[in-house]
Amino acid sequence: MNPPGAVKQNLQQKVTQQIRKAILSGKLRADAHFGEAQIADMLGVSRSPVREAIKTLEGEGLLETLATGRTIVTGFTPADLSNLYELRFDLEWKAIQSLHKKGAFSFQHAAECEKLLQYMESCTDYHGSYIQLDTLFHRKLVEASGNRPLIRIWTTMIQTILTLQEITNEQIDQAQMNELTKVHRAIYQSIKDGTPRLTKTLLLKHIEQGVDIVTGILEANLLKHIDFDGIR
Repeated sequence: MNPPGAVKQNLQQKVTQQIRKAILSGKLRADAHFGEAQIADMLGVSRSPVREAIKTLEGEGLLETLATGRTIVTGFTPADLSNLYELRFDLEWKAIQSLHKKGAFSFQHAAECEKLLQYMESCTDYHGSYIQLDTLFHRKLVEASGNRPLIRIWTTMIQTILTLQEITNEQIDQAQMNELTKVHRAIYQSIKDGTPRLTKTLLLKHIEQGVDIVTGILEANLLKHIDFDGIR
């Protein structure tokens, strides 16, 4: 199944994602030197996409280039995880608040969200399609706000969350996936019904569950092994 709106990654995006995974999984340790040439050689690519990846990941706070020109890995801590999901809630709730103030979704956004929910309800592949569907659903909620600065910030932030989901995805079972879908459906319905207090409660619960799932897997050392030896 190809989720509606799914976009195929180009080489630069694949390189960026591979490096992002290596940092978030701990394979590239905090404060370690990030050698552009060495990483390019390990991934079997030229230095150009690695150079562009550095710019992107600096923007996400995962890499830092010092005044000396040396690039280091900043790492990702439990506090970073908590702060990231708190930011996600703040951004998505602000976007959804604007929908409640408008009174409803536009017809187009409502139709797109409904279609995504139907895909989610029939999906059995969390390790691939479901993660994309989940992200697309939240993207539609944010985009429906029409708040362009908020959308830009959310788009940058969500890449780290999406990568964490991909790293931990083998630990999600069908029952958890079904429960996640029910929560998405309830959030959507509460927006349609014009019940902002319920929407806020559901969204907060949903995001807290996401934190719990990722934190539990990280603490149990159940991370999927990341092969950092080439782009596939």
